[in-house]
Parts: sequence; C-alpha cells; structure tokens
Amino acid sequence: MVYGGLVEMLGLLCGACVDCTLNTAALTMSKLFSSKKAKKSGASITSSITSSTASSAVLSSSIASSTITSSITSSKSTRSLKTFTDLSLPNPLIATLSKLGITKPTQIQINSIPPALSGHNILGISSTGSGKTLAFALPILTKLQLDPYGVFAVVLSPTRELAKQISEQINLVGVTYSVTTSLITGGGDMVRQAVSLSSKPHFVVGTPGRILALLENDPHVSFKGVRFLVLDEADRILSSRLSNGLLKDAAKIAVRCRKGRRCQVMAFSATGGKGQYIFMPHAMRDMYLVACVRHLMREGGVRALSSPGSFSGSGWTLGKRGDPHEEDYISSGARSAVVFVGTCERAAHMEGTFRELGIDCVALHSLLTQDRRNAALGKFKSQQVRVLIATDVASRGLDIPTVDLVVNSELPRKARDYIHRVGRTARAGRRGRAVTLVGEEDVGLVHAAEKLAGRPMEKNEDIKDKDVLKLMSSVAKASRLTKVKLDEVGFGKLVKKRKGRKEKERKARQKILKQAGLK
Repeated sequence: MVYGGLVEMLGLLCGACVDCTLNTAALTMSKLFSSKKAKKSGASITSSITSSTASSAVLSSSIASSTITSSITSSKSTRSLKTFTDLSLPNPLIATLSKLGITKPTQIQINSIPPALSGHNILGISSTGSGKTLAFALPILTKLQLDPYGVFAVVLSPTRELAKQISEQINLVGVTYSVTTSLITGGGDMVRQAVSLSSKPHFVVGTPGRILALLENDPHVSFKGVRFLVLDEADRILSSRLSNGLLKDAAKIAVRCRKGRRCQVMAFSATGGKGQYIFMPHAMRDMYLVACVRHLMREGGVRALSSPGSFSGSGWTLGKRGDPHEEDYISSGARSAVVFVGTCERAAHMEGTFRELGIDCVALHSLLTQDRRNAALGKFKSQQVRVLIATDVASRGLDIPTVDLVVNSELPRKARDYIHRVGRTARAGRRGRAVTLVGEEDVGLVHAAEKLAGRPMEKNEDIKDKDVLKLMSSVAKASRLTKVKLDEVGFGKLVKKRKGRKEKERKARQKILKQAGLK
C-alpha cells in the first residue's frame, strides 16, 4: 500500500532539512518520488547543507539518478541571481510580471527556479508571504511552452480557499500564454468539474480528495502525461495521520502522476514571524478580543475605508510593497484583521457578538456552504468588511495585502498551525502584527509555538486592563443576545449533527485500517 509506506517513511526518516517543521517531509518526498530502479538497487539518500542561516531553503534532488543527492542551497550560492532575466525566464513572462508590479525575485524564487528548470525535485521552505506560489508557477509556465498539450501540472492544496487563490494567481501570470486552469475542490459542482477536467487543462489545482474522486469516477482521465506535481503547504499534507484523507489521497494522486516517469515534484511550506501576546484571565477572553479589535484597528473596525484595497495614497498590487511610509500608517491602526478561533461554534458566536457591538465582520468556517464561504471571503478581500473571524480553514496560504493584524483568540493545539495563522499578516516584507491571547492554561502551547517559530513572543503593551474593564458590560450583553439568536436558528443542533457524522466516519476509517493491518 502506497500510503502505508508513506507513514513508515514519515516515522523513520528525519533530519535532512534545516527547518524542523519539514525535516521528515523532505526525505519523504525524495524517497517517494525516486525511481523504481533506485529502490531496487538500494539507492542511498545523501544530504548536505551549505548554510544554516539562509532566510529560505530549497532541497533539490535529481529525478534521473539512481542515487539521489540532496542539497540545500542558500543565498550565498545565488548572490549573482538578482533579476528574473538572470533566472532564465522568457521575456513574455517577465513582461507580464512587470505589468503586475513584480520586478524583482524573492529569495525563495531565486533558490527554487534554477534547479526546477534543470529538472530537479524541489522542497522549498520560506517565510509566509515570500512568493512561494510564483516560485513553482514560473518554472512550470516556462517549461509549458515546450509541451503545451494535456494536463501539464497538478497542484495540491490542503484547503479550498488556498486552491482558489493559487488558481487565480496562475491565471494572472499565465495570461500571456493563454493558460487554462481547472479548479477542483470540495463544495463545487462535480459535473462541471468533471467536464473541466476532461477538457485537459494545462493546470489542475485543487484539494486531494475531490481530484481523486473525479479520477476514480472517470477512467478516461489520465495523469500519465503530467510533468509537474506541486504540494503547497506540504507539511500539512505529508504530516497528516493516515486516518486523515489528505495524505492517503495525495499519495494515490502522486502514483498516477508518476506512471509516466517524467513528473517533477515540488513541495513548499512556510516558517513563521514575530508574534505578541496578551496574558489575561480565561473568563475575560471575549472582552480582551474585542479590545484588540477596538484599539488596534482604525475606527475600531466599525467603518470601512472609502478606497478598498488602498490607503493614504499607497498602491497595493501583487508583489508591490506600497508606500515607503507604510509603517506610519499602520501605527495609526490596522486596515483589516483576521481573528482566529478554535471551533465553528466560537466563530459563529464571535461573529454575532462583534455585530451586536457594531463591528462589521464576516465568519469563515467549515459549517458554511461553499457559496457562503466564497461570499464572506469576497467581502473581506474587497474591504466591504474589515474583520474576518475564522477557524484554521483560513490559516493556510491566503494572501490579502490589507491584513495588518492577526489576533489569536486562543492558541491552536498544533504549534505548526500557529505559524500559519500569524503568517496571514506582514506578508512579502510588509508591516503588520500578530497578537495572541494567552491564559494560564496556555503556557505549554506558548512554549511549543515559540520553539517552532524559533523566537519568543513579545508582550503587547497597547491593550490596557482598564480599557478592557470598560467593555465588560457591553460585551457580556452582546454575547448573551448572540447565544439566544444562535439557539433560535438551531445552530447548536447543526453542530451536534456534524460531530455525530464525523465520529461515525472516524470509526469507519479505523475499522478499515484495522482490517488492512495498518493500525
């Protein structure tokens, strides 16, 4: 079983990558996509690290050799590569990038594009918002011109929202080449998606589960000719437990892509930035959360800006940093904020509470239909509302330039999710801040997050206890009213029904695994 072998590799192999969040994933990718000949001959995997101080790292491995030699290249070995022309990208593609305001490659792009164009597998690790999507899209678009027929690249994403964003960016930079893209995610019309997939688009972008379902339903659709397989947010896909469908489905898709023996593999993931914390009593979490939005956002998050997508004359385009005095503007208050919560119930509750207090907001969580999720994200991106309350469904890859503030209502159970949450702000060199509310029971989670991020959180000095106390009465009243409204619409019953369904699915998966001898 392919996914059984993957789990074994994840458990046994480690230490090849400079970033501890992906040290097992690096060797897993190398071993999974090595040739059958290499496996039979007992091929060895050797690694060398040229620098441990690089801001972004790339592990590349040849797909043609029976012995896979991996190396992590740093900025030291790529100092001479300063422009897209230096990276051997075609002029039409460079011209398109220039029109989009992208005139200089980021470090992850400098490290990734040359080995990708040379036919190597890539594992790229860099900070959030550093341009990882273009790091894999640009070499694929360059190679596409040599063989522009059939499904050329498959891009796997752990979430629907991230897949949609990747698809949009590929269409944007690939407009010169009339690139066709098929977005295949859960929640969409399967018939339309099947028709789109059968038309053999250049790019198939989507979530593993839905892509695999369409492949299994239509034997005439083949990925044998696929030249590139990309795993975005690879740590979430490769480190998933077997009972989680992500890893299993991704492994099956990988086997289909590798049948043609020409497929390169590129996997990307992120490291985190600085964060701040506010220590508070558990019972006052909602009051502190409202205080963060009220005091750290312009106009307290109530009134939308008159010019969506821009502020104080600063230009915001894909890859463009904007006004040089950006820090001064942000110090006067964030334009948009993402508030992360732990559950769908809490997302709905805080959305109602914020609205009762006059704070314009939308919620994004998995209990919403796909249309409502798209609508909420659309309103937030266009700044019709300036506060997005979300579960971790929004923590991966979403790139919204106006987000200057991230607030963690509570720390996630997994430290890796903290890294991706705080990465929704301060993207591509822009300014921003991430604030986490910490209670006495969260100390262990704080230490885990700090260890993974490689730096301690700083104490936030902007939110004063006296300001929070002033909000107690109004927040408590808004919270009670919201609870009554949610009970009236039967939201609690919907949550219980979903929990029961997920528990049945979990038990069914465990039974199958036990019968297969995998658990």
